[in-house]
Amino acid sequence: MGDGALGSDHINYLILRYLQEAGHENAARALHQDWHRPQEYGDPEKLPFASLVKQHELVHIIQDAIFHDQLLAQVTNQSRRFNLTTRQFAHRASTDRRPSTNQHDFPLPPAKRSRKSNDSLNPDSMHVDPIPQDHDQDADRDPTPDAPEPEHIPTTSSATQTDKKLKSKSETMYWALDQPDASIMHALWNPQLSHSTRLLTVGESLCRFYDLPHHTKNGLQRAHHTDAETMPKGSVITAACWHPSGRYATCALDSTRRLPDGSHESVRSMFDATVQGTKRLYDLHGYLLQHSAIIVALRYNNSGTRLLSVSTNMKRGLVEIWDASQPATSLDPVAVKLFNQPVIDAVWASDDSIVVCGENRLDFYQ
Repeated sequence: MGDGALGSDHINYLILRYLQEAGHENAARALHQDWHRPQEYGDPEKLPFASLVKQHELVHIIQDAIFHDQLLAQVTNQSRRFNLTTRQFAHRASTDRRPSTNQHDFPLPPAKRSRKSNDSLNPDSMHVDPIPQDHDQDADRDPTPDAPEPEHIPTTSSATQTDKKLKSKSETMYWALDQPDASIMHALWNPQLSHSTRLLTVGESLCRFYDLPHHTKNGLQRAHHTDAETMPKGSVITAACWHPSGRYATCALDSTRRLPDGSHESVRSMFDATVQGTKRLYDLHGYLLQHSAIIVALRYNNSGTRLLSVSTNMKRGLVEIWDASQPATSLDPVAVKLFNQPVIDAVWASDDSIVVCGENRLDFYQ
């Protein structure tokens, strides 16, 4: 969505997607009607940045902003700008003696008063004695000028349902694996919105794509699946990830083979899998770690042109990078880095730089 400031179309589209994903269909339809501009974009999905917006993007942006605000406050030793999630709020809300209709989950009957006052002459008045000095106390207690008014902040009972709850639009499906020796270790949704109902499930003796229906009319509707790879018994998919295009997924397989002398040897492989079957294989340099090394992480950069893998044998670590833009049926790594300590994970910081974390280390490579 670019590095510049968000425009009105960005904000409207993020809110529209949030309303759709949360099941607020009427609100989403009303927003679309007010926002609709047939002379420019009749369909919001045709906006140039629409394909870059992932599921729950607005929630992630807000959470990242709150987290950044918290870190900024810690670094600068100043108060936070956004106090919606601060832990001190419950204490603050209870000490600020301002009337609030959200103080209780349900209305309480007026308490009997033993002391007469002018307020008792007016049955519509609030049964709270005015305390003029509260305003001065609040000014002394809260030096932050930009602090939000307590009336507009939800109390600790923010989860209380006060409005009529609409019928939930979500649906649940249940199904059992038809392979008794298989178990799911990873489940990954397709990153593309056009194939958002395609689910990759991998694990022990399992590498399978599920195509789930958009709407289930009854609980008997089944999810169709395709096994992308014939998995030997006892084999395990240790890591997997979708290509950003959503056209295929890359999987790391750990299996064994029987040698002529009767012993078994570990075999590790990495391949691209599609609904139609295996697309291509990768040449691994796991032998640099000698024995018992497994691939624990796979990551594509945002553009999908580079793929990195992380291998470890709990004593040493290995990071390999492939040029995923090549159409070859077999790929060699373009970069290999061997570590003398275990590597836990690695992520892309940009399209051409990575961050590697391990035991007492955090390294940046470009």
